[in-house]
Amino acid sequence: MTARPHRVSTLARVRLPGLAALLWVAAGFPSPAWPAAAAGTPPGAPPAGPVVAPARATPAVPTAAPASVATAVPDAPRDGPDALAAVRRLLAAGSPALALMRIERAQAPGPRWAEWETLRLAVLAELGAWPQVAARADALSAVSPLPATFLRAAWLAGAEAALRLPDASPVRARELAARVVWTSASAPGPDELRRAQAVVIESLYLGGDAAAGYRSILRFRQDQPSPGIPASARFVALIAAHGPAADAVPLLPLLPETHPVRIAAQAQLGLVPPATAAVQARAALRAVATASGPTAGAATVPTVATGPATVLPAGQASADALRDWQALRTAARAIGDPLLLVEATERLLEADPSEAGAAPTARVLWRDYLAAAPAVANREQLLVGDALGWSDAAARLAARDPAAARTLFAFLAVDAQDPAVRATARLQFASLLREAGLARAAVRLFLDREATGSSAFAADLRRLLAETAAARRMWIPAAEFRRGLEPRPGEDADAWRMADAEVQARAGRFDDAVAAARSALGGATRPDLRLRAHGVADLLADAGDAVAAARIREAAGPAPVPGPAPAAPVKRS
Repeated sequence: MTARPHRVSTLARVRLPGLAALLWVAAGFPSPAWPAAAAGTPPGAPPAGPVVAPARATPAVPTAAPASVATAVPDAPRDGPDALAAVRRLLAAGSPALALMRIERAQAPGPRWAEWETLRLAVLAELGAWPQVAARADALSAVSPLPATFLRAAWLAGAEAALRLPDASPVRARELAARVVWTSASAPGPDELRRAQAVVIESLYLGGDAAAGYRSILRFRQDQPSPGIPASARFVALIAAHGPAADAVPLLPLLPETHPVRIAAQAQLGLVPPATAAVQARAALRAVATASGPTAGAATVPTVATGPATVLPAGQASADALRDWQALRTAARAIGDPLLLVEATERLLEADPSEAGAAPTARVLWRDYLAAAPAVANREQLLVGDALGWSDAAARLAARDPAAARTLFAFLAVDAQDPAVRATARLQFASLLREAGLARAAVRLFLDREATGSSAFAADLRRLLAETAAARRMWIPAAEFRRGLEPRPGEDADAWRMADAEVQARAGRFDDAVAAARSALGGATRPDLRLRAHGVADLLADAGDAVAAARIREAAGPAPVPGPAPAAPVKRS
C-alpha cells in the first residue's frame, strides 16, 4: 500500500473532535485531496516560479490603482530595503491608492514576496476591493513554498471577501476556508478555525441551506460556549435574513439589549412593541452619533506588522458595521418608520469601505430622504411648495431633531425651485451631515450628480465638501471639489495652493501637484511653504515618481529646519 503524504496528519494535530468533519460534511465537501509538498523546496522559501494553482483557471486580477489615479510615472526601484518602509509611510499618510501603485512596482519574486502580498491584500481590503482580495487568495496554491501562516491568513481573507462580493460566492468561500483546515502544511490555530467555521456557516445560509447552517451554528456553540458579540450578531443576522427567524431567539441573550441586530430581530419577530423597538433603535443610533462627533471619519490605517504579517485585515470589522446598519434598516421597515429608515441608511452609507458598493446606497438614501420628507413636513404642519417655510423649519429642527432637519434640507437640495434656496439647503445639509459624524456619507451623496441634478455646485459648498473629503482621506473627491476654486479674499493664497498640491499628490495627480507646489513657492522664501513642499516631494518619491519629486525640490531649495510658524504674509500686489 502506498503511504499517504505526511500532510494527512494535519487534521489530527488540530485535536477538535469532529468539528471540521461536521462542517465539511454539512457543506457537501468531497473527501480532501492532500497535496504533495513541492519536491526539493524547503518550507518557507521564496517562490521560485508561479504561485498559482495550475489546475484552476483564475480570473484576471486588476491590482492597479483606480483609473483616476495617475499611473504614467517612471519606474520606481523594486523590492529594496526602503521600499516596504515607503509603502507603510503612504499608508500612514492615508494614501492607500498610492501605496497600491508602489506595491505594483516593487513586488517581485524573492524572499519578501509574501510580505509584499500581505501589504497588497491589506490595502485592497482597506479600499473594499473584495473581488481582488478573493481572486488573489484563490490563486495561491497549497503546494507553493510560501509560509503556511501567510497562506492560511490569505485564504481566510479571500474567503471572507468572497462573502462580501456584490454577487456573494458561497462555494468559493467554502473552498478557501477548506484549504485553511485541510491543506495547510501546519495546523491552523484556534482563531483561524473559528473564522473558517464562521465563513462556512455564512456560506451555507447565503447558499440557501438554512438547515445545515443552523446545525453548524449549534456545533459552533458547542465548541465555543461564549462565542462573543461579533459572532453572535453575525449568526442572528443570518438567521433573521435567510432562515426561520424563530431560530434566532435562543441567541438573542448573547447580545446586549442595545445591539442593532438584537433590536432588529426583536422587531421582526414581534417580541417588543413597534414603539419600543423604535425607541431602542434611535438610542443605538444616538450612541453611534455621540461616539462619532463632528470630526469623525479619519480613515483607519490597515494594521500591518513591521515584519512579515500573519493576520490580514479581511474587512470583517467593516462587514460587521454594514450588517448592523442593514439590520436597523430592516427594523425600520418592520416598524414602518421612514425617518428611522433614513438614519439607518445614513450610517450604512458612512460605514461602507467600498466606493463601488457605496454608490447604490447613496442613491437609495436620496430616495429615502424624499420619501420621509412629507411625513416630517406633516408633523411640523408645513405647506406644500413653501420652500422658505421648509428651510426655516429645518433650521429650527437642527438642534432638536437633526435627522428630521437633514431630511428637509435634503428634499430642498434636489426639489427647491428657487436656486438661492436650493444652494442654501445644500450647504446646510452637508454641514449637518458632517456635524453628525457622517462626513463620508456627505461626500458620497454629493458625488451622485444624477440625484442632485447639477454638476455645478456653489463655491462655498465645494469648499466644504473638499475639506470634508480631505478630513476623511477621500483624496480623489477632495481634488475634484477643489478644482477651479480660488482662495477667499484675504486668505493666504500661497498656503492655499500648497494645500492644493498636498491634496493633488495624495489623489495621484502628480502633474497637478507639481504645478500647484511650484506656483505656491513662486519666488517666495517662506520656510513653512518650503517645508511643506518637501513633504509633498517625499510623498511623490514614496509613490515612485522621482522625477516629479525632484521638480518640487528644485523649486523649494534645501529643506529648512522646522521652526515656529511665520507671521501672516503681506499680500502681494
